[in-house]
Amino acid sequence: MIRKLFGVSLVGAILLAFAVSIGSAADDVPDPFGRPEGFKEGKQAMYALWYEKGEWQLRTTSKDKGKDSEKVTFSGRVSIEGDKVVGDFKKLEKAKKGKDADYILVFRDYKGFDFQFATYGKTDDVHFKAGEKAKSITFKLLIDGKEDPKSILIGKKGLHPDKAEFTMPAHPVK
Repeated sequence: MIRKLFGVSLVGAILLAFAVSIGSAADDVPDPFGRPEGFKEGKQAMYALWYEKGEWQLRTTSKDKGKDSEKVTFSGRVSIEGDKVVGDFKKLEKAKKGKDADYILVFRDYKGFDFQFATYGKTDDVHFKAGEKAKSITFKLLIDGKEDPKSILIGKKGLHPDKAEFTMPAHPVK
């Protein structure tokens, strides 16, 4: 009888540990709701990422030094798992020089896009939705070609991902 109880207790403990590990993995995903409070235009080179009214908001800014503002190039990739990206990508300003141009290149299969924003102390942004069947979105966000996760603010609390490439649920739920 003791052996039987011990076996059941051991199985229960293993199942409990497994459930806790699944819960903590889900808790590792930053809450994407609300514009990051620490995101201020012209403060420093940074990204803001948040989810609002069924739409993802990805915004960039760099340090504003007036006429002496230096160019910061934000680039990366957004990939949708399970469906397509939906967005209006026509609002970017036009640059005279190719390396200073802002662009969004939507993948042929519409499952994501590459982007580049050349910013001089101002902001650039893109708004998009994931199709209804989308499961997750993987973001890869670079500043001047380098990874800097501490310069990526997610959700109202402005939490940082562990790496510059990270995955979020396509349709987060509060």
